Amino acid sequence: MVSLCFFFFGGQDIIRLPRLFRILQRPLAQLISVLRAPKSKDGYAAIGGGSPLRKITDEQASALKMALKTKEVPANVYVAMRYWHPFTERKLFTR
Repeated sequence: MVSLCFFFFGGQDIIRLPRLFRILQRPLAQLISVLRAPKSKDGYAAIGGGSPLRKITDEQASALKMALKTKEVPANVYVAMRYWHPFTERKLFTR
């Protein structure tokens, strides 16, 4: 859970520090992650042990693939996540 929180808080999309303080981005993300992880773990436990986002995204990808196939559109469908596996950057540049 700490690593998920770190990926989330470590990027500048969530916490954007002024340029002078950007050297503190990773230590701040680590601190927030350690403090936030127990609460996040409890929250995920309350909804079945994990985020439903991956399952929902996989279902959407499957439905899109079927819709494209029905229309005879030759396209591949990939699932990628911004803050967790499979990461968008890896999906975009590796196949």
